[in-house]
Amino acid sequence: RPRKFSMSAYYGAFRNKRAKQSPRKFRKYFFQQVDAVYNHSIGGLPTLFKTSWANLSEPYDAYSNSLVCPILFGDTSWQRRFFMSSCLDVYRS
Repeated sequence: RPRKFSMSAYYGAFRNKRAKQSPRKFRKYFFQQVDAVYNHSIGGLPTLFKTSWANLSEPYDAYSNSLVCPILFGDTSWQRRFFMSSCLDVYRS
């Protein structure tokens, strides 16, 4: 079925000032670089990278309408997006 986004990801924001070396810093840098290099679009479809969402169904809808969902290493050992998405999960650990 047609998709709305080429790549989408939701990740936590920096609220803890002590977490300067946390994986979140790497994720933020990665998504900023993807947007800068590809100008917010890959293959004619927009990218979607957000740090917050209005309701719990928003990430599910975005992942379901994406071709690729990057799964970068994180702060926790469990990831809901593994079970939420119908896109191609690309892992980086």
